[in-house]
Order: sequence, then C-alpha cells, then structure tokens
Amino acid sequence: QRLPESFFRNIITLTKYGNPGLVKQYSILPIIRSIWNSWDNFEKFLSGFDESNVNGLKEFKNFYSQCIEGDRIKYIEFDFKEIDLSNAILFLE
Repeated sequence: QRLPESFFRNIITLTKYGNPGLVKQYSILPIIRSIWNSWDNFEKFLSGFDESNVNGLKEFKNFYSQCIEGDRIKYIEFDFKEIDLSNAILFLE
C-alpha cells in the first residue's frame, strides 16, 4: 500500500520562481509519459488503484487533471494537504 503513495509523491516536481520562498508550482516528471507511452495509458494505470487504500490518490488525481492539458505538462500552484512534498525534486527555472 505504501509503494503507490511513495511513487506518486516522487513523480511530482517543484519549481520556485523568483526568490526562494515565493511562488511554488508543481508538475509531473515528463518521463512518466515516456514510460507509459501516453497519458491515457498512465491514467489507466492510475485507475487500477483504489482511492480508499492509497493515501493521497484522490488528491494526486485532482492535481494530475489540472497540470496535464492534452500532451502538454504545465507547472501549477496546488495546495497539497495529503501528499507530503517536503522532499520534492526541485527544478530551478
């Protein structure tokens, strides 16, 4: 049960624009699309998990739906409450 939670947490990336501590925006590692060959295949993978058994899955799906537009990945502001991103991968823009 903890493996999916760790996986979802580790594919979320963080960027900070401007000075540290300003706007935090999050996205999904683009390699995920390469591994599953399409976002549709990744969504099928996600649907194989039960939200009641995987902590943060509902929140991840909500985040995912906001940062994926067609084939495009974007950084968005998102207030994570269930997923701990204190160790998120930081990309400086």
